[in-house]
Amino acid sequence: RPRSARRRIIYGVCAPRGQADGVVCGHIPGTRLQSREACRITTRRMAGDEAEGQFQTGLHPIVFIGALTMAGLVGLATTFVVQNNELAPTTNVLVVIGGALLVLLSLLPTAMRWGRAVFAASHEGFSGRVGWLRLQVLELPWPAVADVDLDQTWLGSRLGYGTVRFLTMEQGVEGFSHVANAPALVSAVRQRLGGRVRQRASR
Repeated sequence: RPRSARRRIIYGVCAPRGQADGVVCGHIPGTRLQSREACRITTRRMAGDEAEGQFQTGLHPIVFIGALTMAGLVGLATTFVVQNNELAPTTNVLVVIGGALLVLLSLLPTAMRWGRAVFAASHEGFSGRVGWLRLQVLELPWPAVADVDLDQTWLGSRLGYGTVRFLTMEQGVEGFSHVANAPALVSAVRQRLGGRVRQRASR
């Protein structure tokens, strides 16, 4: 894939040469690290079903609202054209086929994004993947995580989805929106961190 089409951030443990104790740092593959530091980058695929004791979820179906709205408008427009114009039967068929193709095209990006999204909390760390043409991958071993934050709207608190954000040890913020079972995911992360989670409910 082109570099601009894939965003991948991996966090690992980085220690200056000659020192046993490391500090948490971030590293974006493809960039050069400082020459004074020797880094051990931990890269594990933690979203597999074989990960022991992990919690896994994906995107909430609420992400389909925009695509379904567009599909509904296309369907209404197609119905209006067919019923209010005296067109030849062949033309009506072509209009219906065109409308159906537009509906499928409007749903395809969201369906691919929804189907490929994975958010997993294992005993080793957190792994998140979302996107289709522009894929975002985030892998965080637990030593790299300083805090986790859950943000839900009124509707999100009723349907169980929300935005999950991670604060890293180097004060970076990484997160995902419209996460299904967001409170359960944050609870799983909190259990592994042994810390407290801040939950805000905005109305």
